[in-house]
Amino acid sequence: MIQLDEQQRMIVETVRNIAQKELKPKAAEIDEKCEFPWYAVKLFSENGLLAPLLPEEYGGIGIEYLLFSMIIEEIAKVCANSALILIAQADGMLPIYYMGSEEQKKRFLPPLAKGALAGFAGTEPGAGSDILSMRTRAVKKGDKYVINGQKCFITNGAIADLLSVYAYTDPEKRAKGMSVFAVQKGMAGLSYGKNENKMGMRGSINSELIFEN
Repeated sequence: MIQLDEQQRMIVETVRNIAQKELKPKAAEIDEKCEFPWYAVKLFSENGLLAPLLPEEYGGIGIEYLLFSMIIEEIAKVCANSALILIAQADGMLPIYYMGSEEQKKRFLPPLAKGALAGFAGTEPGAGSDILSMRTRAVKKGDKYVINGQKCFITNGAIADLLSVYAYTDPEKRAKGMSVFAVQKGMAGLSYGKNENKMGMRGSINSELIFEN
């Protein structure tokens, strides 16, 4: 049995109350109308929940993965769409936190705790979630990389302020020839295809992303 300390129990109870009072009443409506729950993003940001895995120096509260999982569980009990916001946020920001330079961390991470959204761009047409079979390529030209390829079913895709984009820089090396690039919304060469019309979790945005030079 998992034993939580007083602070952890308080966090879980606070999230449970927020979920029941603020998210549950609107959950069915956003799914029926296929509307992204922007109010949930604001709510998470105001309560330190949008990037809780990050340490305080980058705007988070520095919780561990067990507690993060329990937070997701409490939210998902009443609104899966809202829970997926936090999952996609973590997927998009953690590659930068674990592998980025200090300059990149200070530049990209704090906004993600304050309301900016992140996404993880790995899935591709023809490859699915088998990331080793992806076709997206990044070629170094001068001091920059040029990305070409297509992603699909990307959670938060068309609305993300920052995307962690997976691409091969050396396909012959397979996993060791793979890199992650921080791509910001509005960058030249990034465009969007369709947003998927899904059977469930319709309040979550899943988009096609197109990278052309």
